[in-house]
Amino acid sequence: MIKREVYYFEDYGEQNTEQTIEVARKAALSLGLNYIVVATASGATGVKAAEAFKGTDMKVVVVTEYAGMAEFKEELSSQAHILSSLQLNRYQSSTLATAARTP
Repeated sequence: MIKREVYYFEDYGEQNTEQTIEVARKAALSLGLNYIVVATASGATGVKAAEAFKGTDMKVVVVTEYAGMAEFKEELSSQAHILSSLQLNRYQSSTLATAARTP
């Protein structure tokens, strides 16, 4: 039987990076892994991971976003804003229709 701990953070964000790397380090060492892959947008997480795994035999592979990711994030952000506006408009229309029907 395999037993593992699962960690959940209250919020997402870089404030969780160091603890996440430490948990990953402990798990990788206990599993005897040879490689660890770290995703990073700016490279800062990759540097922190490399420092955390220094002195082990593990190789740290750092990957970044694909080309065009910044534009994709902007597009998603604008679409989310548009969707929020549409949902608000639907809610307002629904509320107005209900109010118009109410005697």
